[in-house]
Amino acid sequence: MRGRIGAYTRWANTEDRYMVTRPAREGFYAKFEREVDSDGTLRPHERAKRAEFARRLAHNPEVAGSNPVPATSGNGPRRILRGPFSCRMDTCLDAE
Repeated sequence: MRGRIGAYTRWANTEDRYMVTRPAREGFYAKFEREVDSDGTLRPHERAKRAEFARRLAHNPEVAGSNPVPATSGNGPRRILRGPFSCRMDTCLDAE
């Protein structure tokens, strides 16, 4: 509870939130730049572009392919995607 009060107090007394969070944001972006160019051979523009794509892939569920709504009993049954046309295997194959 004290931590929450301290956080609210800090943000209430902060004039420029962008500048306060800037070091964390720069560190976050630098992490992705290190991942895409660990040996430092890319040009800065190319490294920044690749880091942006890596960040989008890591933090966007639609691009990353993960389901933003977890399959629970309240959401109904989960679809089984196995065939090339996203239909169940037993309905796609002819039983001969």
